[in-house]
Amino acid sequence: MPRIKGSFFVIARPEQKAYEYVIVNEGDVPLTATHNVQRARGQGGVDSDDYGNFGHGMRVSPGKASRQLFPHQQLYKGGTPIDEGSIFRAGIRDHLYQEIPLPAMREGEFVRIEFDGDAPNDEVVWYGAKQGDAYQMEAAANHTASYRVASNHVDADDSANALAELDEMLYGIAQEGPKVAGEATVTPCFNPAGALTHWEVSFENQGKKKNEEGAFIGTVAFAAAEGKNAGLGLESMPCPETGSKAVQRIEANGNYGVAAVPGATLRLGVRGLSSYEVQLPDREPTVVPLRSFRRGAAATQDDWFDLEEVKKKRQEKMNAVQFFVKGKPLNAELKPITYRGAEALAESDYTPPSIKVQHLAEGPGGVPGWKVSVTNHLVAAFPPDFERTFPPDFVDEDLRDQSLASQPMGFVATLRLGEGGINKEQMYTKAFKQPGEERTWFIPEGMVATAADGRETPAAAGQTLTVGTRGMGVYVRLELPEAGKEVEASRDQPDLYALRPDQVAHSHLTHVFFEDLRDVADPDFDAKADPEVDEPDAD
Repeated sequence: MPRIKGSFFVIARPEQKAYEYVIVNEGDVPLTATHNVQRARGQGGVDSDDYGNFGHGMRVSPGKASRQLFPHQQLYKGGTPIDEGSIFRAGIRDHLYQEIPLPAMREGEFVRIEFDGDAPNDEVVWYGAKQGDAYQMEAAANHTASYRVASNHVDADDSANALAELDEMLYGIAQEGPKVAGEATVTPCFNPAGALTHWEVSFENQGKKKNEEGAFIGTVAFAAAEGKNAGLGLESMPCPETGSKAVQRIEANGNYGVAAVPGATLRLGVRGLSSYEVQLPDREPTVVPLRSFRRGAAATQDDWFDLEEVKKKRQEKMNAVQFFVKGKPLNAELKPITYRGAEALAESDYTPPSIKVQHLAEGPGGVPGWKVSVTNHLVAAFPPDFERTFPPDFVDEDLRDQSLASQPMGFVATLRLGEGGINKEQMYTKAFKQPGEERTWFIPEGMVATAADGRETPAAAGQTLTVGTRGMGVYVRLELPEAGKEVEASRDQPDLYALRPDQVAHSHLTHVFFEDLRDVADPDFDAKADPEVDEPDAD
């Protein structure tokens, strides 16, 4: 039976301001190549079939190649831009197709898809015969020859240089190295308040040959990072067998040699084989098939693709990366990054408050207990050039997606005793609006704080007190001091500070965020004098 075999290529040609679509026919019958450009899934608008403005298919003779240019950023049928992020649907009429994400318009960027009717793979979708009657296929190809042909379509029958031009750039790269299949995904994650906390980066092995080809090691790094493992560092992500998956976190605002913020460029890679650059997404996941990665690596080793060696590498990474096989976890979920002490202060976006806890033999009414003092060290407002915006689900609809630049700045402080216990009469939330502002609480000895699960914690020397800074991501955890003693956390005494980058929420540090919070029980921020010990609001 006649064999249908060959390759599609979609190549970025920045010097020509176009994408080049190339079909190489390695079979023994003529083929009719089709094209279509569609919006990515979830972006609306789906076009089908090729478009007359770009011709109606291309004849590709056995052993030859045909090619056509598609002008960069020109609109395809339905107004779909021919640009990175759109989908190029390459096909062979009446037989198969594959959706190919258009690569970045950079020199050397391309995607290759192979098809073979004698050895079908998951790279293409077959909707017709994998082999066919030679006469019918010849007739179909001849019929295509009568279609309108785009002016920039070149059939290799008329251009002896077509295949030669592919050899150095494509065959020398795309046919070398191991075969890997799968995808990489970058997913933004949010806390219950809707603030971006971190990204999850995953690699999944979707190969079909168990215990043979397919093992690989995923890599991830920031393109602009300086030095290996700068900042927090990112781990390699081994994916040995079919169905294996590796996942790790990137903390929002974390230091990875550059700040991890939406839009920062991340370089994903298959070690020793290929790479692909994406931007950290702000709302929706980014999914990139490994076949879209650009081939070419500075160095490679056989053991990076050896099943048993990659399994050993996975075992080494159990404490840094979470692994799955066929959906079942092999180790525990990864916990958020936490900085402590001087490192917490160094990594924080903001200067956290200083905190002092003193034991008083006689507090209000002569009762012994602890005075908790917090002093605000934030500046009065966000800088005029601050680039962040209010999130799309911000409580004030009029401010959503608006700039935070020059917004008045402050924060909300919270107290928790033991495992999250509070006492609404003594440990109510307070907000800080003015630079240098100091506010205080008093916790009587024996006061009972109740956690959400009903557990009660009495206030006593040695009990844990946590002071939180909502939106800043910084907290201080200390033990209530003994009689006559005090404990302090400040830039000069940083040991008690901790920072959770995933809990930073810049919009929560604006006055408009916390002015109307129900749990701010003491909203009188403009009092002429702050008493030594604040009294709770009557409400």
